[in-house]
This record gives sequence, C-alpha cells and structure tokens, in this order.
Amino acid sequence: MAAWISIYGLTLLTEDSIFANLLLPTQLAGEEDKVIDRLVLDTMELEVLYPDPDIFSAALGIYSNSRIDAWQKMADAMYHDYDPYINFTRDEVRGTTITRDLHDTRTDNLQHKRTANLTDGNTRDIKRNTWDGTTAGTMIAAEQITDSGSTGGTDTYNDTGTQSNQQSGTLTTEDYFHSQGDSALFTPTDIARKEFELRGELNLIEYIIKDIITYFCLMVY
Repeated sequence: MAAWISIYGLTLLTEDSIFANLLLPTQLAGEEDKVIDRLVLDTMELEVLYPDPDIFSAALGIYSNSRIDAWQKMADAMYHDYDPYINFTRDEVRGTTITRDLHDTRTDNLQHKRTANLTDGNTRDIKRNTWDGTTAGTMIAAEQITDSGSTGGTDTYNDTGTQSNQQSGTLTTEDYFHSQGDSALFTPTDIARKEFELRGELNLIEYIIKDIITYFCLMVY
C-alpha cells in the first residue's frame, strides 16, 4: 500500500505556514484561521496533489488569486445586509417644469369731468333820509345798488395710456418618493423558511473549502 500525505501532514513538514499565500474575501479578514482549520479538518483523509510544502503554498497562492474575484462577488452577495421581509424597494425622482410666459395688459382711458355752474348774486338797497316835503315825512330810497353774478364752465380731465406686465421664466420642482415593503406574494412563514434554506445551502467558508479540495486533493479512495 503506497504512502501518501494530507494537507495536515504538510503542516508538520515545515515550520512556515503553507497558507501564507492564500487570498480570501475581505469579509473574512481576521477569520483566516476558521478557513484553515476547517480545510485541514475536512482533508484529513484525502491525499494532497502537491506533497511538497513550498510547492503547495505557491500553488495555493496562484489558485486563490485566480478565484478571488468569484469568491469576493459571492461574499458580497452572501454578506449583503438586507431585511428578508422586504422584497421590493423603489426610489423615484419626479420632476415638474413650468414655463411662464404670461402677459398682463391694461389700457386706461378714463375721463374725469367737472361742470361748475354756480351763481353768485348780491342785491344791495341803500336808502338815505330824504324829505318828501310833507308834514309826516317819508323815507324813500334815494339809491339802490344790486350786485349779481354767476360762475360757470366745465373742467375735463382725461387719463389715457397702456400699462403692461409680463412674467416669464421656468419653474422646476423635484419630488422624491421612497417605497418599500412586501409584495404580498409570500407569508412571513414562507419568507423565514426560504431564508433558512438559503443559509443552510450557501456558506462562504464551506464553498471556498470545497473549491480548494476539488483542485488540491485526490478524490480517489
């Protein structure tokens, strides 16, 4: 029976870390040991493709570098912060533009007319004592002066002209609308069940480990 070595066996052959070149998504920063420990545990009974520690380390760096973009996109999707009970979100911006080109014209043709027809009359009777030659004596009007007169005419005022007002320009308004919620296609229980199934099927660390095992380990027992 031929001898073989596992990834765990490689860790015993060198004091250097054979995982030094492993690239992982940013979401796993600080959790590298979780990935390494699971990788070693899950490959205990599997033969490694590259039994030399230095070659394995270099190959792991090359492979992870070629897969990091795919791993990162998966991590972004799996670690996205969302509310499973909100299955639609919509943001809208509605703009309204009003163009003003209004004319307000007023024509004044007013007449102000005043007719003055005033009469100013004054009659004065002036009498002096005049002897009429009789015994009784009678006072008669020796002089009478009558003043009379009138004031008349028409004053006319005419106001004419045109007053024009114009409003022009553009008025723009923007309204922002945000709506989110449940489209009522699923009940809360349905949504919870789907969330549990999703998290049970998709795990970033397990996906990366299976990806590495498929390439670096011989799957023939």
